[in-house]
Amino acid sequence: MSRLPWFKFYPGDYLLDPRVDDLPREAEGLLLRMWCLCHREGSCPADAETLARKILCTIEYVSRYLDACLVFFEQRAGKLFSRRMEEEKRRSEIARKNANERYKSTSKTNTETESEGESERSSANGNASGSAISSAKAIRSRACQFPENFAPRESHRALAAELGIDLERAFANFTDHHLARGSTFKDWNHALNQWIRREQTFSHGSNNGATPFTSISERNKAAAAQFERQRAQGGL
Repeated sequence: MSRLPWFKFYPGDYLLDPRVDDLPREAEGLLLRMWCLCHREGSCPADAETLARKILCTIEYVSRYLDACLVFFEQRAGKLFSRRMEEEKRRSEIARKNANERYKSTSKTNTETESEGESERSSANGNASGSAISSAKAIRSRACQFPENFAPRESHRALAAELGIDLERAFANFTDHHLARGSTFKDWNHALNQWIRREQTFSHGSNNGATPFTSISERNKAAAAQFERQRAQGGL
């Protein structure tokens, strides 16, 4: 089961896909339900009876349109896997692995640089280098990249409800932004709270007196920029 309550859907790709055009319109409902089940459980059962029970549809409906939907799935060991979801999962794992490798490489370089600097100072300041190294390691140990199982808590849901924010969309923007940047925080729960508050600011069209944003993309970019500025100023 996915740790996220949502999955990516690309309306442009969907509407322009010739395979979708070839589907009977009634079959599109079955296709969407199968994708939802793949997101929740990782796959769909290949037999119509079990599939109908899991997606809460009649066996007659599933049996009639299942074959038309199979072009979007790969069958393995009696189960159906969404080709697109599997490919996105593979890309996501590669991106996460590359981000972790970059972080480890940067941390190693910083550690080596600090160690060299401490060694040069140790001859002039006795044991100061040892305590400084310990302090630097303690500071680094408190910051980490996006946690693997990080998800909104009840406190986040309460805050989003109080501010009238769509938490799923806000969390999606938050996740994509920080995974792409390889961001690190000492407290990811606090960082998400701050992001939710930024979402309230921009969802109400307030931009410190500037011209209102003309698209969701512009709003998200501005929210991310303000979030990073506060972080740089020590606000997070």
